[in-house]
Amino acid sequence: MAVQATTIETVTVVRPLKVIALVCLLIAFFLLILCLSTTWWLRSGGFRTGLWLECTASDQTQWTIAGGPPPGRCQKIHRHAGKISSI
Repeated sequence: MAVQATTIETVTVVRPLKVIALVCLLIAFFLLILCLSTTWWLRSGGFRTGLWLECTASDQTQWTIAGGPPPGRCQKIHRHAGKISSI
């Protein structure tokens, strides 16, 4: 008498849309970290500021704001400056 055997075959399906979404997510996180670390959030003439540093251009001949960094230098954000108000 012959014995019948049942075999189960598993197939793994890689969904390309999920792979593309994962790649886009990784790129977005990389760009987010890159943008948070720069000082190019706000620019005005030779002055630029980010979340942690404010800098002036090296060709500036005078200080642009009170309490700001000297020309060509960067410093931590001057937190005690007057608040920016919108009109």
